[in-house]
Amino acid sequence: MFACFYFKEKSIQLSEYSIKTYGNGKNGHHLKNWCIEVSNDGSNWKEIDHRPEDQTLNGPHKQSIFKINEKQTEFYHFIRLRQTGCSWYGNYDFDISKIEFFGILKCKN
Repeated sequence: MFACFYFKEKSIQLSEYSIKTYGNGKNGHHLKNWCIEVSNDGSNWKEIDHRPEDQTLNGPHKQSIFKINEKQTEFYHFIRLRQTGCSWYGNYDFDISKIEFFGILKCKN
C-alpha cells in the first residue's frame, strides 16, 4: 500500500515531512511501518527515510514531524509514502488525515 505525490513541473529537495492520523482509536489503521521514497521518473525509487515499528502515530489525531536524517542534495518530482509492514490494526491498510512536506521547492524555468 502506498500514496504517491507528483509535483509536475516543480521538484522538491525534502528535509522533513509531517503526518497526522485520523480519528480512530489506538491500534487502528495507523501507520506502524513505512518508508519515504523519491523519484524523478516514477519508476526508479530511492529510499530516503525508513520507520520500522514506529509508535509515534498510534492513536487518534496524532501528528509528528519526521526529519530526513541524511541531507538531500537532489531535487525530485515524486515522493512516495510506502507501507513496509502491518499497520497497528494488524493488516496492510492505513489511513492518514494529513501529510505535509518540507524542504526546498524548485520551479521549472
